Amino acid sequence: MRLGRTGLRARCRPASARVARSTSGSRYAAAIFRPEGKPLRSLTAVVVLLMGATSQATAQRTHASTVSLLAGPSSYRLSGTGTTLAVAAHLAWTWRPSLIVEPGITYLGYTSPFGDRATYLLPELSFQVGLRPGRVRPYFGAGIGPALSLGQGAARQSMHAVVGARVDLVATWGARVELRARSLRDPNDDTVDFMVGITRRLR
Repeated sequence: MRLGRTGLRARCRPASARVARSTSGSRYAAAIFRPEGKPLRSLTAVVVLLMGATSQATAQRTHASTVSLLAGPSSYRLSGTGTTLAVAAHLAWTWRPSLIVEPGITYLGYTSPFGDRATYLLPELSFQVGLRPGRVRPYFGAGIGPALSLGQGAARQSMHAVVGARVDLVATWGARVELRARSLRDPNDDTVDFMVGITRRLR
């Protein structure tokens, strides 16, 4: 069976066309992945803009450090049981928008059943997780610290769990409400503090 010139050209054309298409595709791919390719430049620009926007948003809602002064009733079960006034000062450092490291100290005093005055200083280190950013920022956490009984020279290890909320009011001032349950190593010795107070953002 003889083929004409037209049929021969038709049979040969697809191979050359495939080579041309392959060469064209390679050039197009090279144009995309070359550093000077427009698609790559556009993608890089979008990534840079997104990173900048994320960093700016994080910086706006992250408070580097905040000082708090709190006071409220503390229900205690120590050498006696009852309720007394507790006062606390805290310095919260926001490491990430959702992670807070907070050293602080709590003071409470009460009269024992024997008529003696007992005073406790409770320096503590608390690690807290913020549930969401915004004007009202609930949180929960846990921590440890020594329980110092003044006048007795005795120190015991304490552990605590805490839940509360920080509220921005005006400018750098805010409010705070907190519930802190504390165990003084002995399972029969514990305190539960319910406190409210003010906060001030330092920077």
